[in-house]
Amino acid sequence: MEPISITATELRTRSRELIERVHYYHECYQIKTFGRPMAVILSCAEFETLQALRANGSATAGARVTSRVRRAAKRGALPIK
Repeated sequence: MEPISITATELRTRSRELIERVHYYHECYQIKTFGRPMAVILSCAEFETLQALRANGSATAGARVTSRVRRAAKRGALPIK
């Protein structure tokens, strides 16, 4: 699933709703400020998988999260080299 792009203003006004959607429906949001990607909100489970992937350098940590993270990094949403 592609991250859903929202503005920082939208995040400010809908934060509780968006956090619940991330938690219960595993949606991922890319936060933009002045049209530039600044941050990503993802579930704790996906974050833990990402952390394990970084620590292990292993593809076994989750191909689904890996592909989403790579797509976000290509758009400049994540500081991954």
